[in-house]
Amino acid sequence: MSSKRQKIEAEILKFRNEGNWNKLSESTANLSNKYGPSDGVVILVEAEIQLRSYFVDNPPRQENVSKARKDLAQLKSKLESAAASEVKDTIFDTMYESRILTCLLLYSQGRTAPCIELLRSINLDANKKKMSCYQLRFAAEAYAVKGLCLEQTKLKGSASTEEDILLCYDRSTEYSFKYMSLYSEQCTLNLSFGYILEQALQRGPLLYLKKGDVEGGIKKLRRILTAKETSCIHQKVARDMACVLLRGLCEENYFPPESDDFAAKNDKKIKRGRNGSASPTATFTISPLDKPFSPADSTQEAILLLLLSEAILNTDPILDMSPEYAETRKELLTDSKTLYDLLAVAVADFSQYDTFAKTIESSLKYAYDEFHLWYQYALSLVCAGNFNRSIRVLEECSRIRPDRPLPYLLSAKLCITRLGDYASGLLHSKKALQAASVTKDDEHDTEDYLSASHLCVGLSQSMLCTNGTSIEKLADYRQSAILHFSEAHNIDPHGVKPLLFLAVELALDGRIAEAVIRVKQALELQPHDLNCLHLMALLLSAEKHYKEALLVLDTAIRFYPENINLLLAKCKFQLHLGKCEDALCTCNQMTNIFVNLQEARGNQNLDAETMLERMTSDGRSITNYSIGNDLDVTDAGSVIGSTAISRFERAMSDMEPMSCDSTHPQSVTSVTSDPSVIRGHLWLLTAEVYLTLHRHEEAGQCVQEAAIFFPYSHEVLYARGRLAQCREFLSDAIAMYEACICVNPKHYKAMLQWAKIHVRQGDLEFAKKLLQDAARLRPWSQEVWLELGDVLETCGDIEGATDCITTAISVESASPIVPFTSVSRDL
Repeated sequence: MSSKRQKIEAEILKFRNEGNWNKLSESTANLSNKYGPSDGVVILVEAEIQLRSYFVDNPPRQENVSKARKDLAQLKSKLESAAASEVKDTIFDTMYESRILTCLLLYSQGRTAPCIELLRSINLDANKKKMSCYQLRFAAEAYAVKGLCLEQTKLKGSASTEEDILLCYDRSTEYSFKYMSLYSEQCTLNLSFGYILEQALQRGPLLYLKKGDVEGGIKKLRRILTAKETSCIHQKVARDMACVLLRGLCEENYFPPESDDFAAKNDKKIKRGRNGSASPTATFTISPLDKPFSPADSTQEAILLLLLSEAILNTDPILDMSPEYAETRKELLTDSKTLYDLLAVAVADFSQYDTFAKTIESSLKYAYDEFHLWYQYALSLVCAGNFNRSIRVLEECSRIRPDRPLPYLLSAKLCITRLGDYASGLLHSKKALQAASVTKDDEHDTEDYLSASHLCVGLSQSMLCTNGTSIEKLADYRQSAILHFSEAHNIDPHGVKPLLFLAVELALDGRIAEAVIRVKQALELQPHDLNCLHLMALLLSAEKHYKEALLVLDTAIRFYPENINLLLAKCKFQLHLGKCEDALCTCNQMTNIFVNLQEARGNQNLDAETMLERMTSDGRSITNYSIGNDLDVTDAGSVIGSTAISRFERAMSDMEPMSCDSTHPQSVTSVTSDPSVIRGHLWLLTAEVYLTLHRHEEAGQCVQEAAIFFPYSHEVLYARGRLAQCREFLSDAIAMYEACICVNPKHYKAMLQWAKIHVRQGDLEFAKKLLQDAARLRPWSQEVWLELGDVLETCGDIEGATDCITTAISVESASPIVPFTSVSRDL
């Protein structure tokens, strides 16, 4: 070989190994000028440059097959010409290399059969022991193409076996790693595998997993992930491996990553220590900082892999909205959706919703109109308890897909059940109803959306009836709520919720008989429904069938023995019927349940919300059994009104320091989800039972216990006033009632008891004023109207007294022992 040709071909090999196609073109041009354009090496290298450059813009995928057949038709003849030419004194194997490139070309054109035939005629391992860097790449690509073609022909019914395909992928992987190692020694430029080698590196481990060799597949995936040179495919490989760990691996079969290098390194440290070359104090000590982290289970490793994949994906995403990047953006969004779906599954076991929300937020910069990612972001914020922001995100989801009622429905639910913003809940509910009326969703039953939308609209209006709404609007809201609940029932005649909601609303409207009919229909559909049984007992108590009501409660308690809402109702029933000793036993039963659940919480890491769900049908309903004041009067039985929230949370400041801000009130749900609040209510209920039994000493001890949890609560102040009143300390009782009303101006029972004291002291005018205020707050309280009637009669207002007594009789005929709004109406 002439020295001139040798020098030029050495340059060509150097630039070829580096993948520097610009420099390679210049060197090839020099060779062409020296030996002519018909030289075999010139034709080969020019064809390779053209083929490699074409693959950069048009990867050999299935969707590019027709284009490749058209664009690369002439290139095939050029490669055949290079294979047929004879070149003397060259370091290139033009026959071998041109045939390998022809195989790559045939694969890109979808011609798998001729590609396989050509590969079988080539001895790919001829120079296995002394392959150059680029020959290793050729061998890796040849085996990769052969495996991909065999896999495609097998799908079409070929006789190819999995062993043949896996053998090709294994050898391709082996040559790829050798190529990577040699490339890193010789070149400083970034390594580019190309689409074909990337596919082979990924397909091999996945076929092992499909075959059932989970251990082998995972080891190969880990090997790819630990190689620095394969960083170009780390994102997809990490995601695929996480998918395997989450969905295809039993926890018992999990094995952690091996750390042989680390173990060998530590063995050397220990050996040096024994030989005296290291200090004695460090001989057998391994610093924790030197020890690499090793996942303890498959979920931990999956989360680490997904976070790695997410970091790579969002490092430099395509933000250019030009049409030429449309395909790249589409692929990016597809990868993002798959990645975050897997991450959501992984972090859900650890309840790390806030972390997930922060992670997915980084993808929104290129997914501004992708509904799926925005909706996932909204759901993660909901689970993390960030309700205000989640509603803003749900509004963005509605902007992207205004035809979908689901984001509106979720926003309405958050406004109603979490934030107590019933006006906004009504607005979102109406938008959901409008969207559900025109939507045509093939994946979901539109009737379900319509029924749910009517329920949300009706519940919002029902809550507005008892949330400071004017008397003029109250009747309209109530009748509209009844109509919407009825419509929901007509759309979904087999659903229990529409019947339950309708029965509660009819009961609140005083139509007890109609409510009984509806709740019986609901019980026919679902005989053991907790809320239906609860409501049935209250309706029977409103009809004065106390024995039957107590029997229904006992039946419900047998089905739900740990439900404190039912036990609280039973205790109230027993007090009303004069069974004070039985009521005391019920209080003890509730206390034992609470203690047992607290122990279970400590032993099984049971969180407060889960504990509350086991104890109550709804985390908010327990506030309705408040000893001093049934909060359903002004607060719809679920969430304390805006004024009461700030005062109530201020009273909770001892329980939750630095968390209650009167200027930024939280939902009562967050307060009552603390078990200490439930414990305080139980102590107050027990105190009321002891007061009924005239056991003032025990009642005082119970109030003192409740004061430990929230000493300045209006409930504790009221209980102290009742205790002082029973002990005939009237001045102390008045001070407590006055303080109670200062904390909660809508506490009607404190007004009633304060008025009774003034009646005894002869101050009828002030008592009359207090009772009138209480009647405005609690117009369906029989006790308030009777007391007001007695005061008016004493003052000589016989007509007014008659009206009050008539109203008391009318109210008493439809009043349950426990308010109807204590029944949970959970959307």
